[in-house]
Amino acid sequence: MTTNEDARRTDRFRRALRWYPAAWRDEHGEVLLGILLDEADDRGHRGPGIGQRITLAVGGLRHRLRSAPGRSSSTIVPLALATAFFVFYAVVNWSPGVSYPGAIGPFTNPSFLAGALFAIALGLALAARTGAARVTALLASATELSIALVAAAAGWLGPDLSTAGPVAVLGVLAVVPWRGRVAAVMSVLLLVGLSALLTAVDALGATVLMDVPAARVVLPLPVIAAVLLALALAARRATLLERSLPRGVWA
Repeated sequence: MTTNEDARRTDRFRRALRWYPAAWRDEHGEVLLGILLDEADDRGHRGPGIGQRITLAVGGLRHRLRSAPGRSSSTIVPLALATAFFVFYAVVNWSPGVSYPGAIGPFTNPSFLAGALFAIALGLALAARTGAARVTALLASATELSIALVAAAAGWLGPDLSTAGPVAVLGVLAVVPWRGRVAAVMSVLLLVGLSALLTAVDALGATVLMDVPAARVVLPLPVIAAVLLALALAARRATLLERSLPRGVWA
C-alpha cells in the first residue's frame, strides 16, 4: 500500500470515529485508531466496513449519551421503545380511505396523538431536557389511557386497554430513575417484556379483529427484530473493542 493510500485509509477510519465525543477522541482516539488500522492490516481492508461503521456509531452514540450533562438513559430508553412501538402501530393501523368510528384521517383511531407526544418527549430527552421529557411522557401516557377509555365507551376500533395500559407504563417508567445495577437490569427486562407484549397484542388484534392483511402486520416484525439484534451485536462489539484499549480507557 502506497503512502497516499495509507493516508486515505487512515482518514476513513478517523472519520468513522467522529461518532465519539470530541473530548473522548482527544484522549483515546489515536489509540483506538491504531487498533483499527492494525485490524485492517491483518484483514487486508482499505477502510471500515459497514459492520465496523455501525459498531463505531453505536459505541460513539453510547458515549455521547453518557457524557452529555442532563441526559438520562432511564428516560431515553422507555421513550425510545414507546416511540418505536407507535411507528409499528401506525403502520398496522394505517387505513386511508376507510371510515371507522373514531378514525382521524388515515388512522383508525386517535392513538397517533399519544405517539406524537412520546416522540416529542424522546426528542426532549435526547436534547437533555429531561424534566420536560418526563412531563411530556406522563402527558402521553394520560392521553393514551384517555383515548382507550373513550374508545371503550364509544365503540371505536381501539386502542384497547390491553394496549394502552402497557404504553402508559412505558411512560411512567420514563419518569422513574434507575438506582443501582439490579434496578437497571429489572427495568430493562420489564421494558423488553412490555414492548414484546404490546407488539404481540396489537398484531393479534389487527389480524383477528380488524381484518388487516397478515402480511402487513407480520412483515415489519422480523425487520424490527433484525434491527434490534444488529444494534445489540454492534453494542457488544463496541464494548469489546473499547476493552482492548489500555485499562480504564473504555469504562
